[in-house]
Amino acid sequence: MENWVDGISQKGKFLGAFKKSLLEKADRYPFLDPFSSEFEYRERKIQFTGDAVDKDLAQGILECLRITLLQLAKELPKNKILSLKLRAEIESSLKPYQETVKRLGIDAAFSSFFQ
Repeated sequence: MENWVDGISQKGKFLGAFKKSLLEKADRYPFLDPFSSEFEYRERKIQFTGDAVDKDLAQGILECLRITLLQLAKELPKNKILSLKLRAEIESSLKPYQETVKRLGIDAAFSSFFQ
């Protein structure tokens, strides 16, 4: 998602929106606070050293991604084809993780990500 968003706008656009979403959800998911030392997103990789339950971590990240995409949709040009391409890109990038999503029990959140 980051490559695609930054490719159609400006480098760092995705990261800025993602960090804002982490701050928005830090009350509910304190381990996602970008100022804590538990969660780090850098160079398109997540590193987590905290002790959160896998399901909570995945749920929190999905919520942050959803907020990020909603924010980017407001900022990027209003283009329906662009929106469809972004959704296809996201679905494609998340598809390999469907079994993990099911195992973690967050499939409902995963499905709602695209609504």
